[in-house]
Amino acid sequence: MKLVRESLNEKFKEKSDPIADMGIGLMPEIERALQSIVDEYDLDVPVDKMNDDFYHGYSFLYEKGKHGAYYSITYSENGLEANYTDNNQPYDDNQECETVEEAREVIAGWIEYAQENW
Repeated sequence: MKLVRESLNEKFKEKSDPIADMGIGLMPEIERALQSIVDEYDLDVPVDKMNDDFYHGYSFLYEKGKHGAYYSITYSENGLEANYTDNNQPYDDNQECETVEEAREVIAGWIEYAQENW
C-alpha cells in the first residue's frame, strides 16, 4: 500500500455543511421528520429551513380557516426542541426533546389537535 501525502486546498464559494449536503446529520433528519408530518396529514405546505445566530432547524406554517400556527423542530446549544407558535393568539409552546423522532411525535399531536378543533 502506498501512502499519498498530498492535500487539496479549495476555496468554496458558498457556505455549506458537507455532512448535511450528503443527506446525513441532524438537519436532514429534522427536514425529513417535518416533511413526513406534512405528507401524513396532507397539509400541502412547504417545509422551510431556519437559520439564525441561535437556532437551526426546519418549520412549516399550517393554516385552517382563519387559524394558523408555525410548527418547527430546532436545535441550539440548549438542545433539541419541538415548537408551536399560534398566529392568532400570544401563545406558543416549546418542548425539549431527546430525539428528532420524539419532536416529530409532539408536533404530530399538535397537528391532530388543530385538525380536530380549528
